[in-house]
Amino acid sequence: ETFQQPLRAVKIGRAKYSHLAQINIRTGVMTVSKYSLGANIPANAFRYLILHELAHFLEANHSPRFWQHVARFCPDYKQQRQLMQVYHQQQVTFAENRVKP
Repeated sequence: ETFQQPLRAVKIGRAKYSHLAQINIRTGVMTVSKYSLGANIPANAFRYLILHELAHFLEANHSPRFWQHVARFCPDYKQQRQLMQVYHQQQVTFAENRVKP
């Protein structure tokens, strides 16, 4: 609804450090790290993450124009980005410290 781009599928990935999410513009497939998902994630932070990836349909890089697209739908994107990064790191740390049977 926001950027009106052809998102064809969403996959769950396992990236711990490289990407919270990524989008393949050619195939229209978004991959979201499983560490970026969960019941405790702030909804606005997750919304920012999705908007960030969708904005890459309009701008492939992180230029000022890219951030203008993100800000159009998420004016507090800097705060939401930080929340998303903190949440992701907490999930990775929790997973790494879990005792395996």
